[in-house]
Amino acid sequence: MLFIENYQEAKYYHYKVIKCWMVKKLYEEKDRDFFKCDLENCLSCSVCYYDDLCDESRSFVRKNLEILLSGDHLTLISFYEDNEGFIKNLKKKECIGTFFKSAYLFFQKKYGEHFLNLLGKNTCIYCNRNYTLSMIKGRSRAELDHWIPKSLFPFFSVSFFNLIPSCHTCNHLKGNGPKNGSKIEHYKELPNPYNKIDMFKFSYIFKSLNKIGVAFKDAHDKEIQHLLLENKIGKIYSSHDNFELRELYQLAFKYPENYLKKLIKDTFNFQISEEEKFRLIFGVEKNENDYHKRPLSKFKNEIIRELLSIEN
Repeated sequence: MLFIENYQEAKYYHYKVIKCWMVKKLYEEKDRDFFKCDLENCLSCSVCYYDDLCDESRSFVRKNLEILLSGDHLTLISFYEDNEGFIKNLKKKECIGTFFKSAYLFFQKKYGEHFLNLLGKNTCIYCNRNYTLSMIKGRSRAELDHWIPKSLFPFFSVSFFNLIPSCHTCNHLKGNGPKNGSKIEHYKELPNPYNKIDMFKFSYIFKSLNKIGVAFKDAHDKEIQHLLLENKIGKIYSSHDNFELRELYQLAFKYPENYLKKLIKDTFNFQISEEEKFRLIFGVEKNENDYHKRPLSKFKNEIIRELLSIEN
């Protein structure tokens, strides 16, 4: 998993768009003067008062709007635990789920592409294997995964820290979490991409060129084990055993001793940076902060670094 940093511009944009929509839905026109939206072309939104919400639901969302839009993942979990009985009662009133679903569909359809551009992540946050670039104007290949599933917890459908740029594969593999995914406690132990922690490192197990497999180092922490299981990282990366992993291993051992080191060190005689060499030779980004720019950058970098310390 990669992490999302420098997200303030995207967070501000998300807040303004969703709050504008929510205010127009939750408050009658005569009561909206307290909120002045400064988004360009804000008045082009064709939204109006949402009549289907019961007074109890409307009051609850109004009161907790800031948390529901901008609370971090731990705040959202704590909020749900503090209000679980009341929220479950509101969920029985089908209109509240429809309300948040409508908010998400509105945001995704009209503003999702620009939101993703502001986050500026070229590859899937979960797997770093697939590009999530927009290929056609008005459409984005990235999907917005809900870190806490919106089907089980609709109140968090448009919470900023619950929206994760992902590829189609990861979004559907992750699904609604494990069988106990209906319990909010499950997400206390799952790393959130907006909250950077020390991560596992890719490694490998070698028996022969026909038996080489992906492994993980520094994966003893409970949160990391939870992440690997939840996002099925082992299963996803096992598909690379006989391709990228074997090729990197052969590159290190099929050629003369220290070939890989010399290839990196001496290529172009210092005329280009080491970062550029990694892009040319391996097709990946060398620096961690740039991993999101090219698929498999984390995986290949960590395997390469381990191979560099191995002697024939």
